[in-house]
Amino acid sequence: MTSLIPVRPARCCYGISGRITMFDLRIQTKQMQRREMPVESMSLLRKPWSSNCKSNTRILTVPVDPIIPLVLVKPGLFLMGNPDSEESRYIGELRHQVTLTRWFFLSESPCTQAQWQAVMGSNPSCFKGADRPVEMVNWHEAVDFCQRLTKRHQKAGSMPQDWAWRLPTEAEWEYAARAGIPGPRHGELDVIAWHAGNSGGETHPVKQKSPNAWGLHDMIGNVWEWCSDWQDSYSSSAVTDPTGPSSGNIRVRRGGSWGYEAEFCRSAYRSGLVPDAFTNFQGFRPALSTIR
Repeated sequence: MTSLIPVRPARCCYGISGRITMFDLRIQTKQMQRREMPVESMSLLRKPWSSNCKSNTRILTVPVDPIIPLVLVKPGLFLMGNPDSEESRYIGELRHQVTLTRWFFLSESPCTQAQWQAVMGSNPSCFKGADRPVEMVNWHEAVDFCQRLTKRHQKAGSMPQDWAWRLPTEAEWEYAARAGIPGPRHGELDVIAWHAGNSGGETHPVKQKSPNAWGLHDMIGNVWEWCSDWQDSYSSSAVTDPTGPSSGNIRVRRGGSWGYEAEFCRSAYRSGLVPDAFTNFQGFRPALSTIR
């Protein structure tokens, strides 16, 4: 079986429906550490597919509708949180070293209403629009979406049994949001995000603002995004693959939204809600990986 050793974030489009043989994929950690393989050699999806190149990133498009564009995020080490000197820093943003050892896919944008409708058969959103992010979704419902999508793909034989859709961890979310940028956000706020100062009091279609260096759109603003973790204080020492505490009362959400000011729309800003809560500020972004 052909092994896949990606070298930088790569995008593919994975269909919600239809039979697609995905993942001739076995990541070999030792080889990843020793050498790099060109993105063009990746065999994420077997044909039929069409492709083009954009910003040195291979984009694979599967002819099914609707689709979930994904960015492949490689393992790495980064500084999570912010230094004391950063403007608008909150006390819970203690800077510490985090190492992520696993590859994972992350949706190119927040889950849209079209994607939600295709899987769940309804649309709870306040601000209607197929390409707008779904909102009014609580944590349990976001998890349910991921579980249904996993079952659908596994039943169709389009995904191995040891892979699953899920919510990203808080550490994965911040790592992906930063995309190697150590500052408050990956660009000028008005250029990258819909926030209280430019949204007009509503959500907007995804991917209208500039993406970060890894091709992820709307990581800041538009809607808050659920993470898998229970909320807790950061460790003061270095950690590897953190997943948060085993229990709690508040689930983490990240990114800010259309109704929040600049101080809340930062890569390191931490927020949370009780998992039963739903608001028109709140959405999510699915991730895809091996089962942990």
